[in-house]
Amino acid sequence: MTLQVDQSNWRKVTFGSVIDSITNRVDNPSESGVKRYVGLEHLDPGSMTISRWGTPDQVEATKLLFKNGDVIFGRRRAYQKKVSMADFDGICSAHALVLRGKPGVTDPLFLPVFLSSNTFLDRAIKISVGSLSPTVNWKTLSTQEFLFPPIEEQAKIATLFWKVENHKRSLERQLDNLRLVKKSWISALLESNDEWRHLKDISHITMGQSPEGKSVNQNSLGIPFFQGNADFGIDSPSIKFFTTSPKKLAKQGDILISVRAPIGDINTASVDCSIGRGLASIRPESHSDFLYIKNMMLATVESLKDKGAGSTFAAIRGDDLKLHSIPWPDEDIRNEISQILGQFEACISNCRREIDDYLDVNRVLSRDFFEGQR
Repeated sequence: MTLQVDQSNWRKVTFGSVIDSITNRVDNPSESGVKRYVGLEHLDPGSMTISRWGTPDQVEATKLLFKNGDVIFGRRRAYQKKVSMADFDGICSAHALVLRGKPGVTDPLFLPVFLSSNTFLDRAIKISVGSLSPTVNWKTLSTQEFLFPPIEEQAKIATLFWKVENHKRSLERQLDNLRLVKKSWISALLESNDEWRHLKDISHITMGQSPEGKSVNQNSLGIPFFQGNADFGIDSPSIKFFTTSPKKLAKQGDILISVRAPIGDINTASVDCSIGRGLASIRPESHSDFLYIKNMMLATVESLKDKGAGSTFAAIRGDDLKLHSIPWPDEDIRNEISQILGQFEACISNCRREIDDYLDVNRVLSRDFFEGQR
């Protein structure tokens, strides 16, 4: 479905004629008089709001002061697409632009909507300068021309986008609460359980070993190869490499854990694969214990990280992983716990899927309203 957007009354404007860059600098962040610091690491791509921040005493060097209602745009590496509107006063990284719509010309709530569009972001990426850390310069950005709707229409467009954004934020809070309840419930299990078992006694463990060769291209003759935690995402591994000479194999459904810096990222093998030195696979003796062992590993992984050794970077030895202990009540209790964990994961998965759906809605709306002018 595509919206029919009438842009006949939109006018072409230069960016600097409708939006101001606020350059109130703060040389000593600790004396800024505000309580929050927003770095580029605190801005989430695809979110028009700020949900994370630090404090001014955590940073040094010159920062930019922003006010409630200003929009922070990550001008360094603009391809990361970080644009968020602040609902508090604070300071931010000098690698950002603090943008504020000109009164009577730009609706404040429309500004982050427009800045989050591919129409704006693609232009920002195009005019960025520098090879290692491409950066948008205000002087160049201010001269860029865009089609802009009348302010009355801006308000109507903003209302639509913010309804989607606010519902997405509600779902994100629900997701955070689900994760918190799950974590608290598992913590209570850890404290109440007296029986603990070593991983070697309840699972088969394979330490990875890099194959002799790998290819960045898909190879129908090879099998997927995962070197370390950088190769897999939050949900399931993203296949980047294939090998025709695997050394160590993991089966689909095995628990994968990174054993070299950083230690302790945990995922599930989505396919039969070869694993390199950065990974180990854990295969429960009983498939019914998979969900239980995976979640107990997530809950106890900090104690495993403490065993990391190495002069160049921390790594976990096979013996340390095999002797890692997790709570191990009798089978009936484990099965009951697994059922509850399954319900938690189903709720979390459904919530994340709905968030993704709203992200898609936002992308479609942005395309239909703005991309015709590119």
